[in-house]
Amino acid sequence: MGAMRMLARGELRTRWRGIAVLTLLVGFAGGVVLASAAGARRTASSFDRFVASTRPGHVTINVDAGDTELLRRIEKLPQVEALTRAVGVTVFADGPNYVAIGAGVDGGYGRSLDRPRVVGGRLARPRALDEVALPESTAKVLHLGLGDTLVLRSATPEQVPLLLASEGALSQDDLAGPVMRLRVVGITRSPTDLSVGGTDASFLILTPAFLDAFQGEIGEYGEDLLRVRLRGGASDVAGFVDDVERLAGPDTDIGFEATSFESAGVEDSIGALAAGLALFAAIAGLAGLVAVGPAIGRQVSLAAIDDPVLRSLGMRRVERAASLVTPFAIVAVGGAIVAVIVALALSPLLPFGTARRAEPAPGLSFDGLVLGVGGVAVALVAGALACVSGWRATRRDAITDASAVPRLAPRPSYVSDRLARAGAGPTVVAGVRLALEPGRGRTAVPVRAALLGTAAGVLGVTAALVFATSLDRLVTTPSRYGWNWDVVTGGPRLQARDLVESPDIGAVGVATFTRTNVKLDGEPIAAVGFRSIRGSASLTIVDGRAPRTATEVALGGDTLAHYGVDLGDRVKASGAGVTRTFRVVGQAVFPPVDDNAVLADGAAFTGEGLASLVPKGALTNDTYSRYVVRWTREVDAPAAARRGAKAAGEPVDRP
Repeated sequence: MGAMRMLARGELRTRWRGIAVLTLLVGFAGGVVLASAAGARRTASSFDRFVASTRPGHVTINVDAGDTELLRRIEKLPQVEALTRAVGVTVFADGPNYVAIGAGVDGGYGRSLDRPRVVGGRLARPRALDEVALPESTAKVLHLGLGDTLVLRSATPEQVPLLLASEGALSQDDLAGPVMRLRVVGITRSPTDLSVGGTDASFLILTPAFLDAFQGEIGEYGEDLLRVRLRGGASDVAGFVDDVERLAGPDTDIGFEATSFESAGVEDSIGALAAGLALFAAIAGLAGLVAVGPAIGRQVSLAAIDDPVLRSLGMRRVERAASLVTPFAIVAVGGAIVAVIVALALSPLLPFGTARRAEPAPGLSFDGLVLGVGGVAVALVAGALACVSGWRATRRDAITDASAVPRLAPRPSYVSDRLARAGAGPTVVAGVRLALEPGRGRTAVPVRAALLGTAAGVLGVTAALVFATSLDRLVTTPSRYGWNWDVVTGGPRLQARDLVESPDIGAVGVATFTRTNVKLDGEPIAAVGFRSIRGSASLTIVDGRAPRTATEVALGGDTLAHYGVDLGDRVKASGAGVTRTFRVVGQAVFPPVDDNAVLADGAAFTGEGLASLVPKGALTNDTYSRYVVRWTREVDAPAAARRGAKAAGEPVDRP
């Protein structure tokens, strides 16, 4: 043991520079891998942690504002953990973009439930009439920031029937209610702000002070908006919906919306980011292993120059190997420590994209699981590489004496040998030998490791390019994410005949979207009904076909998996007191026409199929219809979109 320690100390004094460089190499390679792995975990959990910090409601209910007894009974249901109430008010923000506005009744919205994160300024004081904290997406749509003034105009209670009778029947100049000027004192971020599109605004809830101050002067839409948090979370939604319908009775129209619809699309996008980081961590780990392994092997081989002498003195192989490997314990342990420090230093850079906006605690992050287990893994891998190299360097046929190298015939490359026998020229054969023959002894080069490293590099670059190309192809090909048309439009002045008669349009249909009227196996589900007016304009179908009759349905991939059904199976859907059986004929992709659309979750019916569940009179005010339009091949799409916007009286949506 004394001889081993002496040899190890001697090697450490002689080769400390190489050991220090190796330690840093192991540390930086391991740090990149650990940072990527920790970033992938942090990314994957960012939205869940954000949602948990906001104490969101699990279901939203639209009920008759005058039914106070029903409200009381709903609040006493055993599944209810917390409930807050708001009402829709006929208040409109100045500007061309529509913003849905309500007012809190009990002060719980934004405080005991759905508490947003303040990203600038502060929340409005509950009793202040001249202050407002805007959701981030709403501030963007209205082009407002901290300190700016939000101008709100309102309709009187007498004008509410006109508003309900026809969208756009009243212009802002016709509004006869009070005009309010509110100073923007805060910008907030909620899960909805992450899911809405660039031209959409989150629901703005004013404080209860507005109801107290303007009661009787500002109109209301006649429905209460109940936000309910359930004790059992999303698993309680189906039972809670059944209990509320039982309490309300068959003659009461109630709209339900599971708030999972607000987050699933965001979770999908964040999942893609997490998968990309995990893939990068795997590639970086492989590349780091290929880079570090030969470097450690080379250093151990150089340290083994005196192995023949030690062997002739009677030193056992295990002792010789241990004396070679012992100095590299510093590489293993020091490299692991450096790797953890590097990963911690890189942690503020992650996550990025949508996950960065969702991250509740940006900045330094110490992931004990990844950094702890990963640090140990870095040390073990580096130590194992050193042990393997030391064991190989002390085998009896290992040549470490440079003077012995010329007496040994080099190991020929199989490839160069076959080329020589095939009559290849001397230049070709010599070049292949230089590339593939490692040599012997101290002059040997790590040919296999170099080739493996090259292959790993090519594999990593190829995998990254394939991932990026696939993602780019998805983003730039709207039909792949369900947008199987050119534009979506609507508006109070637009009539179907205008579209049918337009020479710009090759196909047009009507899509009716709803999230609170249809249930599948007792659970609320986002549903859409398509009715073709001319040509074919429907959802993208990835398997099977689109529904053609009123008894057929296409479901999203996640929906199929959730209910355990396949094409050809039958499912029961219900709405407005009616339950019907539908045959599953296709797997559809649901586009982001709805602010919170989820690509793989939903149910698509024909227009008649959706109407059989929820007739027009039973649809709640969260339901809306849009024209989906496909241009003719010859049309100038931007010019046609401008003409369509002028005819519709509102902007058209494009992918």
